[in-house]
Amino acid sequence: MDKKRSLNILALVLATVWIFTGCQEPIEEVIDPPADAVITANSNVANLLQRVSLNDGSDDNIVDSSSCISLALPFTVNVNGLEIIVDSEDDLDLIEDIFDEFENDDDILEILFPITVILPDHSEFTIENEDALEDLAEQCDDDEDDDIECLDFEYPITVSTYDTINQTSSVIVLENDEDLYNLIEDLDEDELVGINFPITVILADSSVIEINNNHELEEIIEDVEDDCDEDDDDYDDDDDHTADSLIVSDILIDGSWIVANYSDSGENETSDYNDFVLDFMENGGVLAVKDNNTIDGTWEEITDDGVQKLVLDFNEDVPFNEFNDDWDIVDVREDRVELQDVSEDGTTDVLVFEKLM
Repeated sequence: MDKKRSLNILALVLATVWIFTGCQEPIEEVIDPPADAVITANSNVANLLQRVSLNDGSDDNIVDSSSCISLALPFTVNVNGLEIIVDSEDDLDLIEDIFDEFENDDDILEILFPITVILPDHSEFTIENEDALEDLAEQCDDDEDDDIECLDFEYPITVSTYDTINQTSSVIVLENDEDLYNLIEDLDEDELVGINFPITVILADSSVIEINNNHELEEIIEDVEDDCDEDDDDYDDDDDHTADSLIVSDILIDGSWIVANYSDSGENETSDYNDFVLDFMENGGVLAVKDNNTIDGTWEEITDDGVQKLVLDFNEDVPFNEFNDDWDIVDVREDRVELQDVSEDGTTDVLVFEKLM
């Protein structure tokens, strides 16, 4: 049977009322996609869909040092002597907070085995020890990094399939990336798949786009496929908290802050700022308040030679006059801003603000 005839048959078949629910269970749904909603094996759109649906292992790089694999939740780690059960992304942030607490200490993370790892094709393996994990990660990371990370699908997605040899059809509801990956992986030359458009995609900047046909789908994936590849060599953070990814000024004016850490050339002086609450204002003013003591200053976010900086000036008011400097912005998130200043003599000052919750 030629492909044109197969497409016509699929269009007719998909116009029928199908009774299915879940992945294969009965619901009543009328599917009538046009020809440009049909996907064939090894087509460009099929390959793009499979790359988007690969398992992205970069979120837990701080634990496994590999963007190729991810660890199935939950798992347990020992971080600088503290045992942590990791069952959410917040726990990964906690690990980074512990690492960032002191600038010059040796951070040690130990994974408590056995663990389950997930490969790009969503297959899972039980790993019994550190050597086996390192071997698997090395073997996996030697492969080409094909996953497209800048776009996510909003599930569920309904598709219809047609077998041109047996002339059978079905309606399938895809619930996640694994379902989509397996659908494309198992698609052969005698099968056709039709997406029930519209579908919704979410881009890395959180914008939401409605897609109405295969052409639009190919176009948006190809537009963003190289825009936000994870930093595969950066295992010291979870890749989400750089100054470039969040606007510092917007974060600081939203809520009140405390001095969570101030280290002057390696000497911890955080206690000098206990109980002070800071409010950063849109007009460039900042107030530090403790009981009846109010200290006012100014702040400004600037870019100097490509480096984002936070300029603070509290005049001669002790102890905040210690902050008078143009600080490099080294780590940013919604509830935490870390600043650093390296002096000409090579010593480093570290200043960390955390939002009051």
